[in-house]
Amino acid sequence: MNFPLAEIRPPVPPADLILRVAPSFGAAGIEHVRQAFDEAAIEHLELFDRALSLDGRSFTDFERALDFGCGCGRFLRHLGAIADLVEIHGTDIDVEMINWLSSEHPLRPIRARASRAAAPVRRRTLRLGRQSQRLHAPR
Repeated sequence: MNFPLAEIRPPVPPADLILRVAPSFGAAGIEHVRQAFDEAAIEHLELFDRALSLDGRSFTDFERALDFGCGCGRFLRHLGAIADLVEIHGTDIDVEMINWLSSEHPLRPIRARASRAAAPVRRRTLRLGRQSQRLHAPR
């Protein structure tokens, strides 16, 4: 990856929040599920990073990163290492998940908000979306 992961791993969300956003993991063996949830996020970020590199760019080429539907911060939790270079934002309609992310994430500045309305997106914002592993990088 073009950016380092934080040396101190961010807290893994509680099982009920993980199962709310990723029910396919299942409740059996929940500690394994929590570990898999965490590791899958890193793998997906590496795929996003590779996609950006095909265009000669990296996460730090953007002023801001916005994760639509960030839930409990599967991706955002791992972007703290670049937070001094890139404004990190997340939005989700689930207030409980946003509250957990805002209170438990040790790395700042990460801004998350609960909203059903689309957040305003300014130029030079890298937009991440997990639903279909989409990445929108403005020109």
